[in-house]
Amino acid sequence: MKLTEDIKPVTYMKTRAAELLREEDRSRIFERFERAISASEASGLGLGLYIAREIAQAHGGDISVESRLGEGSTFTVSLPLAA
Repeated sequence: MKLTEDIKPVTYMKTRAAELLREEDRSRIFERFERAISASEASGLGLGLYIAREIAQAHGGDISVESRLGEGSTFTVSLPLAA
């Protein structure tokens, strides 16, 4: 976990050492009931990233993901310093 603060919004980054997320999955995984892998490979309802994005956007921020082979995926939540 890394928390940075500068003139831009506060940013929280979480790196997950997992399989590479395919390009077509990167935007889809933030939708309701969506997953990057099948239900037989992992538990859950596919709501976690959707809820995280809704909360971030409600506070004027956003969430994004970058994924690199061998490095895993980094999820970044950016929030403004002041409302």
